[in-house]
Amino acid sequence: MIVFRLSGVLLCGLVAIAASAQPVSADYVYGRRYVTGERYQYEMHMSNEGSPQQQTAVSDHAVLMRDGIPYERIEWVQLTDTEAGDLTPLARKAAPLELSMHPKGQFTLVKPVGNPQMMGPVTDLFTFLFAVSPQAGAARIRRPGEEHLAQELIRGDFSDGNEFLVGKSCTQLRVRLQNVYAKTASYESSFRPPAGGCDAMSREWMNSPVCGGQVNNFQMIRRQGEGYLAAWGCEQFTITSLVDKSTGRIESAEMDNQLRWNLKYCLDRELNKCTDLPQMTKRRHVRIALRR
Repeated sequence: MIVFRLSGVLLCGLVAIAASAQPVSADYVYGRRYVTGERYQYEMHMSNEGSPQQQTAVSDHAVLMRDGIPYERIEWVQLTDTEAGDLTPLARKAAPLELSMHPKGQFTLVKPVGNPQMMGPVTDLFTFLFAVSPQAGAARIRRPGEEHLAQELIRGDFSDGNEFLVGKSCTQLRVRLQNVYAKTASYESSFRPPAGGCDAMSREWMNSPVCGGQVNNFQMIRRQGEGYLAAWGCEQFTITSLVDKSTGRIESAEMDNQLRWNLKYCLDRELNKCTDLPQMTKRRHVRIALRR
């Protein structure tokens, strides 16, 4: 038998770590408390199940004040891809995001028009921040297990008029406070196809349900070589987030994004001369972690 001897300092440290990881019986109301001049970064990792390709992106966040309202200015400082290599110059060209979780602040997506490589990182980061924001209803729940179901549908639009001629999704958001810890709180934000349906698809042949009786809530038309790729079907994703109770800032978060598409490859922009392609099932994994 091996006997391990722990010093009092180490033992106390382990006890403190264990205690901080245990849920506590206390309410918590989400609130983002900005500090002017604060600066931090997030590192984001993106991958597709079944593919060896991975991307890593780094965003830089600076807290500023404008007309008495704090907001964070977000710029991209790094993008690398295991297949395409170093794409950092493209990341640095992306337009900054300026948004605020303050009750009087604006929470608006600025798409990287003309920079399709950055569309995924930009929209994913925006979704991570939105998923635990007061705008999403996170501040309306206070006890572990409580949920808020957003009545207004969440409409995503990643079209840019050039590479992505159409890029739309429609989901209903349910935010649940999972646990409250000594210094942090965890949330689950679930985005699902709404039972009542979404906006009309771009083409009539996109309306037939791809996922059984579930309504189609995703559509995309993008340039592909000399033609156009049309994809439509269903999308759902869940984000689990750990936030700092004292600041409301996300410490880490993970996204599980599942999609099932029907596909056509078309020779013309009007999508009249098309060939059916095999159905695609895709599962994306995205995670972010705070870098101070």
